[in-house]
Formats: sequence, structure tokens, C-alpha cells
Amino acid sequence: MPSLRQNFGFSLIELMIVVAIIGILAAIALPSYQDYAVRSRVSELILAASSAKTAITERYQANNDASTAGSGVTVPVTGKVTASDVTSDGVITVNGSTAASSVGATVTVTIKPSYGSNGSVTWSCIGSPSRYMPSSCVSLSAQAIPIPPANNTDSVPDPAPSSSSGSSSQSSAGERTTPVPTPQERRCWDGVSREANGFILTVAC
Repeated sequence: MPSLRQNFGFSLIELMIVVAIIGILAAIALPSYQDYAVRSRVSELILAASSAKTAITERYQANNDASTAGSGVTVPVTGKVTASDVTSDGVITVNGSTAASSVGATVTVTIKPSYGSNGSVTWSCIGSPSRYMPSSCVSLSAQAIPIPPANNTDSVPDPAPSSSSGSSSQSSAGERTTPVPTPQERRCWDGVSREANGFILTVAC
């Protein structure tokens, strides 16, 4: 009697299904990974402007003049910074490009100061495209706060008070308060079953 040979391995259909699944996952994950990589490099652009922020803050605290706080302050065009600009009132702009030595995409980051009367300086950051910006620096459109709808809650009248001692008590203004338990409802112990109105109840008081 001839022996039966048992074949091991995957069929062609199974291999094609595996390859298709890997291709779908790669098509979904690769763009997200590329955006994440650019976003991490954009953080270095913001970090490169930190020295200029410090210089502007110190000058404003020394002179108390917001219009000239950024005069003479520069951001070095080194590393991933391909262009930079600092206005006389302290607005910092840094740019990145698609070059391999830069962030890998054309981005613009603008850091604006807000001067306080007591010498304090608060910085805000906006940038474009917003998908390449870190959470601390997104575009104005992404920072828009929706306006809540008007409060048109319909008033629901409270039910009329009952004369029963176990019903919910109400204040004179018609506001609902905490229900007052009846003496029968108070007759219980933790985890102990009692008979009430023909039913066996286990109540945790």
C-alpha cells in the first residue's frame, strides 16, 4: 500500500492574503510616521528660537519698551533652521525646508510675545502646516474654540408633592430636594434580607 505524503507550508492564496494585509498596514502607517518624524524636527526649530526669546524678554524688562524689544536680536541660521527673522517688536519667525538637513517639509513657525505692564512676557506660537506642528504650536484654525449654543433648556415642572410621608419633599420655591425615607425603608441592615410587602429584599443601608 503506497504511503501518503503530507505537504507542509502555505498555499499561494494564503501568501497573497498576508502580503495584501502587510501592504494595507504599511500604506496606513507610513504617512503617519512621516508626519511624526517631521513634527519632531519642527520642535528643534522652536528650540532654536529660545535664545531669542530670552534676549527679547530681558530687553523688555530692562527698557520697558515693547516696540524695540526685538531690535538687534537674531536667530542663527544653523542646524535645521533655513531662514529666520525677528521684528523690532519681538515677533520671531523661523523656517524649515524639505532638505534632508532640515525638517523634511516646508514649514513656518511664528512666535509672538505678549507684553505685560509688570515686565512679564507671555509667548504664543502658531505655525503652518498645522499637521507638522507640535501640540504647543498649532495654527490658529486648529486653536479655534467653538461657541457653545444658547442655553434653551426647557423647564420641566416638578411633580406635585404627595401627602405620603415617604414621598420626595419640596422647598417653597418648587425645587426638588432629597427624598425622605419612610420608617419602613429604614428597617434594614447591611447585607441582611428582610421581608417587606411580601417580597424578600436585600438592602445595603
